[in-house]
Amino acid sequence: MSGQPTPPVSASPVQSWRRTRLALRITSVVLIAASLVLPATWIEALFSDRLFHVTQRCLVPLTGSVPVPIMGSVLLVAPVVLVIWALRGWRRARVRGQGVARRIFVGCGHGLCLALYVYTAFLLTWGFGYRRVPVEIRWGIEDRPPGLVEVADLRTRLVALIRRDCVPDSERDRDRARRSIQAAQTTLVEELEGFRPAWPAHVKSPPMGTLMTIDVGGVVSPWTLEAHVEAALPAPQWLATCGHELAHLAGYCGEADANLVGFVSGLRAEDPFARYCTALRVFQYTVSRQDAEEYQRACADLPERARLDMDLGREVREKYVIKGLKSISTKVYDKYLKSQGMASGIEDYSRGFRLFVRAWAKGLVPLRPR
Repeated sequence: MSGQPTPPVSASPVQSWRRTRLALRITSVVLIAASLVLPATWIEALFSDRLFHVTQRCLVPLTGSVPVPIMGSVLLVAPVVLVIWALRGWRRARVRGQGVARRIFVGCGHGLCLALYVYTAFLLTWGFGYRRVPVEIRWGIEDRPPGLVEVADLRTRLVALIRRDCVPDSERDRDRARRSIQAAQTTLVEELEGFRPAWPAHVKSPPMGTLMTIDVGGVVSPWTLEAHVEAALPAPQWLATCGHELAHLAGYCGEADANLVGFVSGLRAEDPFARYCTALRVFQYTVSRQDAEEYQRACADLPERARLDMDLGREVREKYVIKGLKSISTKVYDKYLKSQGMASGIEDYSRGFRLFVRAWAKGLVPLRPR
């Protein structure tokens, strides 16, 4: 024997890749299991107060700097890429002499792994946020239905605010109003959560009517944290929806949470048009469960321009909404929200109004003349 030490045997690229894949799969399974069993306080401490803050500050300015929807473009290209990927895999399996059953089995396995990675990415950028400590607990407000007297009092104050802030068309600057809502949300979130969120340069819009066909005014992509608002919406509805979507970007994943934050920040905004748009949206919640006669009587107190803005919003819905698609999307989204721990499903939007009434009663919302 020469006495020379035996050099260590390094892993081949194939072995290294297999180990990496195994590690990714184990990590994904652990994270998915954690999302189901970890208590809300842990998720708040580990995800919302740490990981999400870093992700939000890095990802939102990056994806928001591009004026076109990135995730929408990916979804358009993904089917073609997946078909090409599947065909290449099929050909490789045939060259190796694998049978049809074996090819299908391997292909399904790859598909499941891809779905596993996609869902894990969803959890890390967004999904854990559904399971954080409820906003009403963090803010110290009750979650109970408002009384008729409370709603009537709130409606009276909203009408006064709408009359005061119903500015002429020459003063309706949508971009200025959006920036004002963002500034108010920054102050609100920093005050109550200790977090200063980043904001996108662009709130994006797919082709006109794309979202409204299923009666959706806005949406946030959970993987890229891009806010999208329906381009066909008139300015008042666009801005009110924008406030909701910006709240999602700030980490309020639940629809009740986003409604609450959007309403409070919109009414705190310095820009009068921003306050007007938000007040008009909240006013519609106060009359949503009234019969036709009561609804007309309540709307009669509004200025003519406000009634016109509401009519324009209804006309857009009538023009673009496809009832069959709306029904399907509503049922699918209801099941999706429930699968993420939102027990009320689609009714979580209305719960946001209940929380807003409690926040107003607590003094978090200024509804007095300035």
